Amino acid sequence: MKWLAVKVCFEYQDTALAADLIADCFYTVGLKGVVIDDPVADPDEDWGTDALPPAESDAVTGYLPRDGHHENTLAALQKSLGKLERATGIRCRVVCSEI
Repeated sequence: MKWLAVKVCFEYQDTALAADLIADCFYTVGLKGVVIDDPVADPDEDWGTDALPPAESDAVTGYLPRDGHHENTLAALQKSLGKLERATGIRCRVVCSEI
């Protein structure tokens, strides 16, 4: 099965709050888990030398199965993010890639 990685990059002063609110948008369209990227995360000393580098920007990523419903789910997510942006001022940019 193919998947669609939906990455929501955002700008907001309170990044933890913004990440939580964007994650809620994913949950409202039926996704049960997300990945939160934090560019200022400080890696532990015990991280291996082959660890992934820190994220380039604040973002929340969810994964949609590429099935007959993914376009409707993506549209619902974008609508929810639009409402969030109007209500809070969190600026969001959605980037999709197939994996």
